Amino acid sequence: MPAKNTSRFILLSELINALKDKEYYQTFAKTIAMTSNAKIPMPADDELVAEMFRYFIQTNLLHIYHENALVDLDYIQLEIEKRVSKSMEAKDFSENTERTIRNSIWNNEVYIEIKELKKLYANKCIVFPSSLLTEFSKRSGPLN
Repeated sequence: MPAKNTSRFILLSELINALKDKEYYQTFAKTIAMTSNAKIPMPADDELVAEMFRYFIQTNLLHIYHENALVDLDYIQLEIEKRVSKSMEAKDFSENTERTIRNSIWNNEVYIEIKELKKLYANKCIVFPSSLLTEFSKRSGPLN
């Protein structure tokens, strides 16, 4: 699994946390939310950027990695279900277990390649400042 951030990968949750309070990304996310599916209610302001990245993943504009492998949303859901099942077998299950496992995987184990952000600019015209990409690239460590 990649280190938290390497020169090639970034933890998706860290990127979302870095961008979620910035007006540019909130506005971009609102535009996507309004145009992609008007039937779904608008997410709360603090969830807009996360929902924007979910949209990019769902539409294959952004690829995700887990344990050094390119994966899709179905794989992540299977991983969640597998861990929930293990938790049930260990009698370590509560009503919050699935949510806790889901959050743990998405917050600590799902990565994107930094170069994918540049592709988003080409496909969706969303800008990620070079300074931001450089900051994440400098947090390097070896891929395990």
